Amino acid sequence: MGIEQRDDYAYTGLHAYALVHDVTATTQDPDRNAAGFIRQLQDMAQPEGPVTAAVELAGTFKGLVHLRFGDGDVNAVQDHLATALWDGVTHELAYEGPVYMGPTQELIGLKRHVCDIVAFVRVWVEKGRAREVLGRLGDELGDRFHGASIVYGGCDILLALEGPTFKEVASAAFTKLQQIEGIVRTETSFTDYRRVPGQEAAD
Repeated sequence: MGIEQRDDYAYTGLHAYALVHDVTATTQDPDRNAAGFIRQLQDMAQPEGPVTAAVELAGTFKGLVHLRFGDGDVNAVQDHLATALWDGVTHELAYEGPVYMGPTQELIGLKRHVCDIVAFVRVWVEKGRAREVLGRLGDELGDRFHGASIVYGGCDILLALEGPTFKEVASAAFTKLQQIEGIVRTETSFTDYRRVPGQEAAD
């Protein structure tokens, strides 16, 4: 499993995830696109936020942006998304709720990790079973499990799977994950974390 870059900000404050559908050019930036937007956010990322991490995705979404607001105020989120930085960006927002808890009571949410190939999976579950499914993900997915959080947004859980190759990660997403009782639908996008500035390949 990749090593989470845990700090004082990892599980404090209000966390949200912006899943980027598309980025269009603006009058101020006529050459703007999704890749350039993600690189811009990577350059401004700080552990305390508001942008803590950003990655390009291949799949349903073109990017995933992790946001953190220390005062836990939804107004701060909305104010940030109303800035010119987000002009022309079509996205979905999900607020983080309870995160996966490991066997020694460690929190393993959808946070900043070091690894190679990662699948970000939106998971929908049967009504009333989100916490139950969340609690089983680590055991049932084994070494491919990377972190998971219940979210308030378009799906029930955001899950990260990891591995050294696309084949291994995709296999977990389309075999083991689909066999977990209570899951009714999934949607998967992939990224190679070695594209993130400053990241090294996993050992």
